[in-house]
Amino acid sequence: MAGRILAPTGLLAALSGLWMAVFYDLPPLDGPLLLVLRLVFGSAMVAFIVLGFVAVRRRNYVRHSEWMSRAYAIGIAQGTIVVVTIPWIVLVGPVDELTRALLIGASWVLSLAVAEYFIYRRAQGPVAKPRPARPVPGAPPPAR
Repeated sequence: MAGRILAPTGLLAALSGLWMAVFYDLPPLDGPLLLVLRLVFGSAMVAFIVLGFVAVRRRNYVRHSEWMSRAYAIGIAQGTIVVVTIPWIVLVGPVDELTRALLIGASWVLSLAVAEYFIYRRAQGPVAKPRPARPVPGAPPPAR
């Protein structure tokens, strides 16, 4: 039920972000590189939501979860920007146009990398701990 609300609102967020990137004037310190990054990651978010929708319609819930996790990672990367940018400003100083674009791009990549890590971990399943061997009756004791 939640997906019937979240998928359309995610699409609305991604599409409105794409529209603003194209039709709004660039703010100070935003340049062509950041515009391209916004278009790439916004389009990827739209594609991931659509692929997730297609997967759930096919009842492939694992793939659905993977695609939606990727879309969510792109959507929340705006929060990651703070985690990436503040240390840069504290350690290096103010950002310029190129640095800002690279830091924001790194935020999207970092968020997607974390999502991919958890997708990979989920695919591996729980790691079983090896059981200690049971002694065989009449066998010599194990060597130490």
